[in-house]
Amino acid sequence: MTTHAFMVEAIKRATEHQSMRHSFIRDAIESRKSTIKTGKVIQLEDALERIRSQVASKKTLKVKQG
Repeated sequence: MTTHAFMVEAIKRATEHQSMRHSFIRDAIESRKSTIKTGKVIQLEDALERIRSQVASKKTLKVKQG
């Protein structure tokens, strides 16, 4: 790989990373606004149970909101 190609790839990766970071932050802000507006939350244990179930069986469980 040439030096130029290496630099181009590094810039591409940095740009993609920054874009993903901006999307993550934007989603987090919107989620926080929604939580404040609705007051709906998912308890940690319920969320962990859902994740474990999905990993084990690829099935989605309804999460209790409280």
